[in-house]
Amino acid sequence: MKKVICLLLILISLIACTPKPDTSIEFKIETYECDMSGYEGLDATKHMFIGTTVKELQRTMNEKGYGVFVLSRTGCSHCQMVMQYLNEVAEELDIKIYYIDGQSDEYPIVGTEDFQILYDLLYTTLPVGKDGKEIQTPELFTIVDGLITSYKVGTTWKGNEYDNDDINELKALYRKMLTPFAS
Repeated sequence: MKKVICLLLILISLIACTPKPDTSIEFKIETYECDMSGYEGLDATKHMFIGTTVKELQRTMNEKGYGVFVLSRTGCSHCQMVMQYLNEVAEELDIKIYYIDGQSDEYPIVGTEDFQILYDLLYTTLPVGKDGKEIQTPELFTIVDGLITSYKVGTTWKGNEYDNDDINELKALYRKMLTPFAS
């Protein structure tokens, strides 16, 4: 019983220490309007995502900025499943999310210097694949004072099968990650 109480106290203290961005200091990121119609459950323009580039992510980290970012691509089956739920949580909390398109023709990443920059910036969050650490999508991450403070790669379930419990678990995780950025 004492161990359970100690673990609960530690957990509460860790949650209480979740860093919040100092939004009184405005940090502007160059953005563009992104078309999200390629994702299930999302309208082309009515969503909480704002397009940005790897260079702006790099600047955010170098200049000790803050924000919520997602790396995603329409050709990813896991991205197809989760982006609508991430959008729902962002709408609920009234938070804009900076979207980095993993397969954009306008702002390409794969095969460019941006891929190595992204790899280096996200290295600590990257999962290990068969050939070592690799970039996978979707990856949601928060940045406070230029540091990644929370991240989630992929989904909460295996494969492409999911149920309401999986969706609710994922939305609860997104809510926990995004709440420090809510006004």
